Amino acid sequence: MRYRISCMKNCNSPAACCPEYTPDFISLAQSYGVRGIRVTKEEEILPALEAARDTLKIPTLIEFIIEPEENVLPIVSPGKALDGMILDYDSNRLTVSRSTSSTGSTT
Repeated sequence: MRYRISCMKNCNSPAACCPEYTPDFISLAQSYGVRGIRVTKEEEILPALEAARDTLKIPTLIEFIIEPEENVLPIVSPGKALDGMILDYDSNRLTVSRSTSSTGSTT
């Protein structure tokens, strides 16, 4: 197994910390004629989104490489519906979204 661009920085061996098979989503996107952008640092997010917005003739796929220990919000827990989205997190509480019906009342 070879090292991938998406391997964690502290990876000593691809077999040790990378999933057994991780596709190169950028190459896959490009093979379909789609523009692929990989974001590995927070300061790359806005330029990637702007580049995607400005590319009108073809779709753009943006791959975000995120460290496993990062708290990424909002997030939907596995197996949960979108109305259970976690919007805010601190050590004492979780703020969960509540869907709003067409009448404006929350459920």
